[in-house]
Amino acid sequence: EFCLDETLQITNTSVNADTFQWNFCIGALTGTGNASQLVDLPIQSSFGTSVIEQNDSLIVIALDNTTGDVHRIAYDLEFQNIGANDIIGTLTPGVRNLDIRQINSEWIGFVGGGTNLEKLDFGSSITSSGFTSETITLTTPFTNIVDVELLYENDEDYLLVLGANGADRVLSVLAFNNGIDQQPSSQNQYNITSTDNLFGISMIREAQSWKGIVVGAQNAIHSIDFVDGL
Repeated sequence: EFCLDETLQITNTSVNADTFQWNFCIGALTGTGNASQLVDLPIQSSFGTSVIEQNDSLIVIALDNTTGDVHRIAYDLEFQNIGANDIIGTLTPGVRNLDIRQINSEWIGFVGGGTNLEKLDFGSSITSSGFTSETITLTTPFTNIVDVELLYENDEDYLLVLGANGADRVLSVLAFNNGIDQQPSSQNQYNITSTDNLFGISMIREAQSWKGIVVGAQNAIHSIDFVDGL
C-alpha cells in the first residue's frame, strides 16, 4: 500500500522484449457500469465466452450451446467497432463455459459440457485459422460438467472442473505436472454438500492459498478454500 504523493520506485526486470507497457489500473469496478448490445450474432444459445487482448484488438471466443459452433469475433480496444465474425470450429453440442490462457506462448482453452471435457489449442495466435481439440481423459467421470477454470501455481498448470457425478455435486482439480500438452497427471475430486444445480466457479490467489465461490440454483453460494494450495 502507498500514500498519495509518496515516491514509488519501480524496477523493470523484464528481458528480451522490444517494448514495455505500464498499466496502473486506471478506473475501478466500483463505478456505475454501462451495458449495451454490441451486435446480433447467429448464436442460438451462448453459455460460454472468453475475451482476449492481442495485437491491439479484443478477440471474443463464444460457444453456441445448441450447435457446438465456436465463434471468434474481433473488436477494437473500446468494443466499438466489430471486425470479422467467424465460426472457427465445431464441438459436440451442449458445450458450456470455457477458459483460455496463454501458456508457454500457446493459447490453450478448456471447454466443458455434459460428460465431455475438451482441450483447445489455438497455437501462438488466437487469430489463427482455427484450433485443434483433444478429449481429456478423466479418472473420475462427470455426468454433467458446468464450468472450468485454469489456474497456475508454483510453475504448474491446474484445471478446476465443476459439475455433477450422478446425484453428487463435485469439484475436480486436474494437475498437468507433465505439461499442458499432456493428459492430466492426477485428478483430485471433492464433494460439495448441495442438492442444487451448480452453475459456476471463480477463484483468487491469496498468499499460498486459493479462495473462491461456487454459485448454483436456489440462490446458493458456496465458499471454496484450498488453504495449502492446489
